[in-house]
Amino acid sequence: METSTKKHLSPTVWYLLIGQWVSWPGLLATAQAWPEWRLGVTATPLTLAILHDLAVGTLLTSAWGVLFQFIPIAFQAPPLPRHVLVWHLPLQLLGALWLSAGFAAGRWSWVAAGGTLVVLAGAGLFGLLMHSYQRARNKTAVHRALLLPFSVLWVVLLLGLVQALWPPALRLPVVGTHAMLAGFGWWGALVMALTYKLLPMFAVSPLHGTTPGRAVGLYCGGLAAWLAGLWCTSYEPASSAAESPVARGLIWLGALLLAAALALFVRDLIRILRASKRQRHVLPVTAALWASGGLILGQVAVALGVVAGWQRLWAFGGWCMLFAGLLPLVQAYAQKIVPFLWFEYRFSKRPERKTAPLIDEMVPPRQARWALGLHWAGVAAGVAAWACPVAASRAALALGLLSALLFCAASVVLSRALLHVLTIGGPRPPDPPHN
Repeated sequence: METSTKKHLSPTVWYLLIGQWVSWPGLLATAQAWPEWRLGVTATPLTLAILHDLAVGTLLTSAWGVLFQFIPIAFQAPPLPRHVLVWHLPLQLLGALWLSAGFAAGRWSWVAAGGTLVVLAGAGLFGLLMHSYQRARNKTAVHRALLLPFSVLWVVLLLGLVQALWPPALRLPVVGTHAMLAGFGWWGALVMALTYKLLPMFAVSPLHGTTPGRAVGLYCGGLAAWLAGLWCTSYEPASSAAESPVARGLIWLGALLLAAALALFVRDLIRILRASKRQRHVLPVTAALWASGGLILGQVAVALGVVAGWQRLWAFGGWCMLFAGLLPLVQAYAQKIVPFLWFEYRFSKRPERKTAPLIDEMVPPRQARWALGLHWAGVAAGVAAWACPVAASRAALALGLLSALLFCAASVVLSRALLHVLTIGGPRPPDPPHN
């Protein structure tokens, strides 16, 4: 009898699931942060705690898990050792929670300790990832494009650690660089590069006629111009105090390059979808497209806010990037990745494969639709809270509370749906001994 070579379930599943669970405290805490956010204030202890819980605890944990599986499969590279799950995931989670608690309590020593754990654990995993990445046999344009976000990640992490260990470094150019590199240089560029591989894979479409290298290159060039403008005048990115003509020119140049990169990205998404062999896209692909749209609109709002010097607009754009872009994008891709990995572990090359459900049917459709609907209802409530006049504080707070509850409920429903996937077919039977 033919048996599977997948003896263990991929660690990626646990990274994605636990990443969802870690988001719940941060999502609920957003209900308390709306009075600050609506004024464009984003540097308070509560906001910093929420941002780092979601960015480091949820998104970075999920990204490590996706890269763990993505690099070997997409680029025909050596697989990573399974023992990584045993030491990296606990250190990553402990560091992220300690970091967030430190921000909430105003304890920089906690922030430094948590940040150190995140950096050390990430360095260990990143070394293994790069060992696999460099030995890839399929070095495509997407493979080369990933070098840019990979490089930026370590600038982001080390800048954050320096600020925690040495508080005098908390000057506006340093903080602005950390935030802009994290939002655009790491997350924005990473999502752009990965989309060029994941969307054609899930939509069953060729990548011909697209320009991932050019799009990511323009994107990072625009970000570099922004950072140069920031350091020219030592002002907060959204400030209207951009008096230097050189700095102002760099900011406009950065905005134009980012706009060009996003336009290329949107054009390529349309080409990929038009070339798709599917008559109708499954729900996770549709959800990923909605989230990509939210991420793009958020970046445009940030760019307009920076150019116009309107603090509230770029704060709104950052909120859109996180809650209408990155978080729902992770949730959408999790609905494709977790069933695929469970199928490979439980059914691949086993007799039960013939009677196994299709991968796209493993996530309960009703729960998947509820999770999607709840999250986007939360986005709608959040946008309404942003749109409320400043005087209408009670209405905005009520909408902010509703948004927080809807976000958390969506994540809970999705987690239940993904856990259900891990029960399909029951425990994996032991493999018979070879003759």
